[in-house]
Amino acid sequence: MIIALALLLGAVLAATAARRPLVGLLAAKRDPRVGIVAWMGCVTGVLVAGVAGVVLLALPDHGGLGGLLAVCFGVLSHAAVPAWDEGVAAVGVVALVGLILRGAVVARRQAVRRRQERDRFRFLVALAGLADTVDARVMWLDDPRPVAFSIGGRRGLIAASYGLWASLDPVAVSATLAHERAHLRGRHQLMVDAADALAAAFPWVPLFRAAPPALRELVEAAADRAAVRRHGVDAVRTALTVLSEVPLPHPGLGMGDTAIDRRLDRLIVGRGTWAVVRFGRCVAAALTVVLLPTVAALAMLLSVSCVGR
Repeated sequence: MIIALALLLGAVLAATAARRPLVGLLAAKRDPRVGIVAWMGCVTGVLVAGVAGVVLLALPDHGGLGGLLAVCFGVLSHAAVPAWDEGVAAVGVVALVGLILRGAVVARRQAVRRRQERDRFRFLVALAGLADTVDARVMWLDDPRPVAFSIGGRRGLIAASYGLWASLDPVAVSATLAHERAHLRGRHQLMVDAADALAAAFPWVPLFRAAPPALRELVEAAADRAAVRRHGVDAVRTALTVLSEVPLPHPGLGMGDTAIDRRLDRLIVGRGTWAVVRFGRCVAAALTVVLLPTVAALAMLLSVSCVGR
């Protein structure tokens, strides 16, 4: 039982206490990909730990793990409180089924609405725009304002205006398109949509509620970095500054939409870092946010159990 309780308590700790340090990553001048991995890993860890804890409680003999940590079970052992064990398992299963059903209904409703919005936007962009001769995903709009955004999905596209050419030099225009291509290549829209669905389904969970705006900023910063690698800091800085002056409503991800000042500050951070170092940082971030809450909860439960003996 102690392992199941540790998983559940770890999920609660991460869902309530991890938001503040993760939000702190937005202000830190670090590789945004590490932040994305940390947020996605923590959200995934909460979901997996919560489900695993309830399932483990409901399994006979807790899936064979009942005696694994028998040294310091004491008060929390399966044999000591069998009535609590069964009652907690029953309540947990009912709650889990209800939460899964709620999440599925809300996620489906939101997915249908988003798909309809994007299909309508794709139709309008295709109707009004002219496909680029080199990249068919890029549609050029006859608009004098500097505009650029991407719409993800299986039929991902990039909408850009001829006003970009009047407001930016050719290198900055190329940097803008590279930024939007990075969104499509990295499936950033899918990450943001998943976070939006969780926040809509479970708005009372602090971590889920804070995830959508944080991930929007981080994926924009990651796309900035991709554009910097190809076209340099100056081009991206110019594009960010100009596009931020024309905010437009759209169902996708726009270069000039989110946290411009912080993104400008972190443009040059991490340039030239070896790929193996970046990968190591991402792995370390993922392991920390996924495992630390459960390990901490397990230590707390064991300490209480040992004191109880």
